[in-house]
Amino acid sequence: MLVVAAVAAGLGDRALTRLGVVGQGRAERVAWTLALGLGLLSLATMALAFGHLLSRGSVAALLAAGGLLFPAREIFAALSQGLAGWRKRAVTSWSSALTLAVLAFLVFFFVLLGMVPASDNDSLRYHLRLPELFLESHGFLSPEDDHFAHLPLAGELLFAHGLVLAGGPGAHVVAVLSGLACLLALFAVGSRHFGSAVGLAGAALFASAPLVACL
Repeated sequence: MLVVAAVAAGLGDRALTRLGVVGQGRAERVAWTLALGLGLLSLATMALAFGHLLSRGSVAALLAAGGLLFPAREIFAALSQGLAGWRKRAVTSWSSALTLAVLAFLVFFFVLLGMVPASDNDSLRYHLRLPELFLESHGFLSPEDDHFAHLPLAGELLFAHGLVLAGGPGAHVVAVLSGLACLLALFAVGSRHFGSAVGLAGAALFASAPLVACL
């Protein structure tokens, strides 16, 4: 997860800078950076698939090139510098401290759940099966028994990176990374408009939804 996060953060940070997007706080910057970076990484993987160049080697090379060309040192430095400040602003009462503890537990649960081998029908049918088939065939293909192969599958293309790095659990952990970016965005935007306590509560409420854990 850290490898994909680092490459996505580097890509996203460079893209935000080129687009002239400025003025966000540290939390928002990291959230938008990860979201945009994951999207760009998915599009780059899609280009490999369209060119029939998709393989475990090309995915590993893409991650290595992204890490070298777009280092994420600045964005992770901003994240580490802001953690203490966010915690102080968020924990303003015992209720906020309890909310933060619940959120931390849920995040830990998500990461732990992501390391468990897949057993649900959707994951076995197309979430993990299709990117594995794409890697084996070096590009897109349309199995006759699976209409899901005709969908855009931007998320599943990101799972290919997890499959290359750590198999099925690696793909799940990549999904967890997307969830963490959502939590950070909810906290950051909520804090900016309504205060840190509301931002923290919003992130915890989102994380507590059963569907979030399933996805």
